[in-house]
Amino acid sequence: MTLAELFLRKQVRLVSASAYVEPNLPLVYFRAKGAHRAPDGRIVCPNEIVGKVSRVEVARKFFSAAGGQTPHPPGELGRLSSEEAELAASVSPGGGPDGRSRLRRAHRQPSGHHPAADDARLRDELAAAHAYDRPPCVGLGGGIATPEAAAAAFALGAAYVLTGSINQCCIEAGTSQAVCTMLAEAEQADVAMAPAADMFELG
Repeated sequence: MTLAELFLRKQVRLVSASAYVEPNLPLVYFRAKGAHRAPDGRIVCPNEIVGKVSRVEVARKFFSAAGGQTPHPPGELGRLSSEEAELAASVSPGGGPDGRSRLRRAHRQPSGHHPAADDARLRDELAAAHAYDRPPCVGLGGGIATPEAAAAAFALGAAYVLTGSINQCCIEAGTSQAVCTMLAEAEQADVAMAPAADMFELG
C-alpha cells in the first residue's frame, strides 16, 4: 500500500504487476483511485496496470471486476471516495471499461496452441459478463528476441509483445561485451527454466 500511495502521489499512471497469484488490495486501490464517469457515461480510470500472468486462472482474476477480487472492498479502507469505491466494482485490475490496461501472458515455449489465444477468449467472455465498453488487451512476453518470433506472436492473437532478456544486448543496458556475445549466440537448447524463489510456495 505504501508503494501504491507513492505511485499515486508521484502521478505514476502505469505499473507492472509481476508474480501475483491474484490482485491484492493495493493493486485494486491503485487501479480504482481517480476513477470517474465521463460526460458520456463511460468509466474512466487514469491508472493502468499491466498484469504479468502465466496461468489462465490468474488471468481470469485480473480480467474480472476489481470489486470482487479482495476480501475487503477498497471502500472499507476509507481511501477511496464513494464514487471511486462504487466504480471499483465495474473495472478489472488488469483492464476495464476503458480498455487501456493490458495483460501480459508469459510464454516460454513455441507452440501451435498459444496461450494468448486462450487469454483472448477468456477476455472476451469476461468482458461480456462484466459489460466492459472495450475489452482489455492481451499481450505476450517471454522468448521474443527475433522479428520472426514477434510476427508469430501477433499471428497467434497477441495485441502487443514485450521483450525482456534480449534488451540486455542493447548499448543502453551497459552490459559487458562478453555477456552480449553469449546472449546473441545463445540458441533454444542453451536455455533452461530454473526455480523461482517467489513461487516456492506453489511447489
